[in-house]
Formats: sequence, C-alpha cells, structure tokens
Amino acid sequence: MKHDHLPTHHVYQATDALMFQIRQISDLTSEFGAGASGFQAAELLVAGRRFLCTLQEEELKTSLREHPHVLIQSILDELARQGNHMILVLHHKNDDTYGWKCLLPRIKIFEVTDLLNTAGLELDTPPIHHRS
Repeated sequence: MKHDHLPTHHVYQATDALMFQIRQISDLTSEFGAGASGFQAAELLVAGRRFLCTLQEEELKTSLREHPHVLIQSILDELARQGNHMILVLHHKNDDTYGWKCLLPRIKIFEVTDLLNTAGLELDTPPIHHRS
C-alpha cells in the first residue's frame, strides 16, 4: 500500500499488542514481509463498499476477484482525493521487514499517539541501528 498523495508515517519497534490495537482502529490493513498475506479479501470488500459508493455490489465483487490491485488503487485514490486518511507503517520489534500497513483516518492519529506514548514509541523515529 503506497500512494503519492497520502501522508505516510512509520512506527518502529512495534509489539504484537500495539499492532493489534492500531489495526483495530484502521479502515484497511495489509500485512507485509516474509510469509505475509497482504490484504484480506473481506476487508477489501468492506472498504470498497464504504469508499467506492459508485460501484454496484456485483462490480465490486468482480473487481475484487479479477483485478484486486485495481480495486486497491481505486480505494487509495478516492481516499487521497477526500484527504482524510494517512498510511501508518508498523514495523515489528523483532523484524523491521515484517509488519502491517494501516490506512488510518487522520482523526485517529490522537489515539495512535496515546498508544505510542504508552509503549514509549514515537512516529517516524527509527531505532538507533537504522539511523545514519
């Protein structure tokens, strides 16, 4: 999940519990890294219904089945147009090449900040071994 017109932030050293909490308040999530499953079809269908109101149900299901990447891009384009969302990339504490990309309503950043403060983490602050 990447889009040039959606702000993107990163959280490094995220625990499983933190990832779970942030995923629960996100509108769409995608697992990344070795063995990751990417987007879940059911979650994409819900996001398509919610954000692509011009598509009929059958068109949405056909798009999901035959061209999921086009459906994903359409959802991201619509959310970028609306300007109410951001992408939050959660890097796992044991392997920063594994984690979740979360499409998050911008208003939820306050909840995320509270969760990060409780965990002793900050947005866009890589661990020391990643800094140059």
